[in-house]
Amino acid sequence: KDEVIGYFESKGTPMIYSSNYSVGVNVLSAAVGLISKYLGKAGGYAPYIVEKHHIHKLDAPSGTAKSLAEVVEEGMSAKPDVASVRVGEIAGIHTVGFEGGNDRITITHEAFSRKGFAEGAVVAAMMTEGLTGVHEFKELFFKEV
Repeated sequence: KDEVIGYFESKGTPMIYSSNYSVGVNVLSAAVGLISKYLGKAGGYAPYIVEKHHIHKLDAPSGTAKSLAEVVEEGMSAKPDVASVRVGEIAGIHTVGFEGGNDRITITHEAFSRKGFAEGAVVAAMMTEGLTGVHEFKELFFKEV
């Protein structure tokens, strides 16, 4: 990993990284971060993540689920339970939930195909004009907001 980053930095070529290039997943992550911060202040909520993918996916939990877990931990100082399901040909469904004594909040992103990941990578590439070095996709995507 460090060699790859070093190569791009030495060439002055921009590099964008992300656990998931879906625009929707990155918006989900930002929303989860906001929800986690508010619920972390309130207390009394138990976070969890359920991620579902096709039967051919080898990693469990997925990199996206791990990244979402980090966002929750940062906002709430609580580690979410993570459940992984491998069934059929699901491109990817990620649900982040917060269970309270009196209510439940859930937020879900569902990818209908892998096309959205490719489109997000194109969006990321278009954001590199005039840049050098290594950048995270969400850092660039939310820069203007």
